[in-house]
This record gives sequence, structure tokens and C-alpha cells, in this order.
Amino acid sequence: MSKLAITIFICALTLTILGIITAASIGKVTYTENIKSFELNKLEKVTQEHENNAPEKTKFHKLKKQLIWLGLSAIAFVIILNIDYTILGKYYPIIFALTFIALVLVFMPGIGREFNGSYRWLSLLGFSVQPSEFAKIALVVVLASWYNNVMEHRNKILHLIIYPGLLVGSLLALIILEPDFGTVMLMGLVCATMMLLGGAQLRYLVPVGAVALTGVIAFLMMNMNRMTRIQAWLHPEDYPGKAYNLQQSLISFARGGIWGQGFGQGIQKELYLPEASTDFILAIIGEEMGLLFTLLVVICYAAICICGLTIAFQTINLFGRLLAVGLTLIITVQALVSISTVTGMIPPKGFPLPFVSYGGTSLLVSWCIIALLGNIANNNKEKLG
Repeated sequence: MSKLAITIFICALTLTILGIITAASIGKVTYTENIKSFELNKLEKVTQEHENNAPEKTKFHKLKKQLIWLGLSAIAFVIILNIDYTILGKYYPIIFALTFIALVLVFMPGIGREFNGSYRWLSLLGFSVQPSEFAKIALVVVLASWYNNVMEHRNKILHLIIYPGLLVGSLLALIILEPDFGTVMLMGLVCATMMLLGGAQLRYLVPVGAVALTGVIAFLMMNMNRMTRIQAWLHPEDYPGKAYNLQQSLISFARGGIWGQGFGQGIQKELYLPEASTDFILAIIGEEMGLLFTLLVVICYAAICICGLTIAFQTINLFGRLLAVGLTLIITVQALVSISTVTGMIPPKGFPLPFVSYGGTSLLVSWCIIALLGNIANNNKEKLG
């Protein structure tokens, strides 16, 4: 393996280990689960029948599930690392079609699974799979393949803007219907960057991006819950309920200090901080492991970003270059948004922290991205000698 491939592998493995350790630290019943129990019973006393039927989630429940997904991720990593990555470019129409079908199936009764008003999951063999996570890789592959195949039409707006815009827009439209605004914003940024590097002229790309951004903002403004979150971020004293998560996240970092409270010694995840194992997992790392490990997380993502972009600029063929850029941005931009959210730098947005947050599909997709980047890096090494 090339040095760049080894570096991103070590960084991803470090982040994954931190995530596994934190998953083991999560207690029996979190604040969020308690709240949901009360909501489902309309704030009435939980019945004895509910107590008898509810499965007990042991301290290692999330750890066990995450380890299963880690095993699947390891298998996928080895397979993807050892194939010719350029084969993806040859079958991009099939990849696009399968992704489109999967995103449609989440709305089908009996196949798709609804949770909190969102249709983002498929139930397969006892596992919950999130097609929008796989759509991230699919979008990058499809867009990189498209620009690689239309190099002779580089001066035509139809091939550089309209057609690829329709490909991207059709998948993002399904994702926004789930609804998953975060993924749409993330992939919109990633795809726009790839289109620019692929040859799309800025004078055409800016107006198209402005229209798309206006549409997304309109959707956000129509959703009072999201608008209230933004207001709570700007004026937390006026929205104590909506600002609660961020306040508890900052308290977690303050409690951790430099050295942390110690493994399993944090109290925020048990009593105060919702989504402790997913969106706000960095706050738990900050509380239990301290500032040094929090900085280690940031350094790992920075290293993945630098190595990923270096791999891209060392790649001779356009497909590999665009693929590496897109994959790198998926990991690093998502990490940047997640870290900025839990530290209060931007309004709250439910983004998992790649490799670290609890969630099987996210972990699997993240490791597939690392495998593809490693594959491209190894391919570059062979060609450069």
C-alpha cells in the first residue's frame, strides 16, 4: 500500500476505535429513550405490559451491533481495495438505476421504515439500511464517470451543466422527500465542486446553484421546526427547550476539560444529552476523554482531507481525480459540519460523525470510501513507479 493509503487507513481506524470505545461507554437507557417512552404514552405512566415487552438494552447493546457492522465494513474494505476502481466508471448507469430504485423503496409500505416522520430506511434481514448513505458514493461515481466520458463536449453547456444536473437532481429530489435536508446540502456542495473541476464554467454553475439553494431555503423556511432551531441557536435564552441539546453539549466539553472524566464516567450521556451515541458523540468523547482526544479526532479528519486531496491531484485520469475529490469531501465536510454543530459554531443539524457515531450504514459507507481512496492511491503508486 502507498503511504497515503496507509495514513488514511490509520486515521479511519483510530476514529473507529474511538467510536467503539464510546459505544461501549453508553449506558442502559439514555435520556432520549426515556423521552420517547413518555411521548408514546402521552406523558402517562408506562404500563406494566410495556415494561414486560420492552427488550432490555444492555450496556453493550450498541457496541455489539456496531461490531457486526464493523465486520461487514472490514469485508467490504478488503474487496474494494483489491478491485480495479475504474470498473465503477463502466457501470455507472447501473449504479445510478439501483440507487434510484433503493431511494424509491423507502416510501414503499412493508419495505421502507418510517421513524419520527422520516422515510430513510429499508428493513433487510433484520438490519436497517439507509439508502441515502450509499447514494453519496453513487452520486460521486456517476458524476465522475459522466465528466470522464464527455471530455469531447467540454464546451457544451448541455453536457457539462444540464445533463449532469438532471442526474444529480433526480437523486437529491428523492432524498429531500424523505426528508433529509442535511444530505441534500452536503451532496449539493460536493457535486457542485466536482462539476466545477470537471469543466463546468462558473458563470453557468453559479445561477444553477443559486436556484437550487433558493429551493432548499424555501423548504427550510416552510418547516417551522427547523426555523425554530435556527432561532434557538441565535437566541438560546428565548428557546430553552430547543437550545437544550447544544447547551448540554457545551457542558459536556466543559466537564471533560483537558484530561476528561475517564472511560464510562461521564454523566451527560445517561441523564442530560440526547442523541449521545450519534449526533453528539463528540461531546461524550470530550467529557470522558478530554480535550486531547477531541483534538485527535480533528487531526484525523484533517489528515484524511489532506491525503485524500493529495491522492486526487496525483491521479492522472479525470475519473479517478474527480472520484477522489468527491469521496474526500463527503467525509471531511460531514465531519466539519458535525463538529461545528456540537461546538455551537453553526445551527444544529443532525449529522453523524463519520467512523465515530453509532450507525451501521454510515460506518460501512465510510469504510468503503476509505477503501476507494486507498485503491486510487495504490493505483497511482504503480503508475508512478
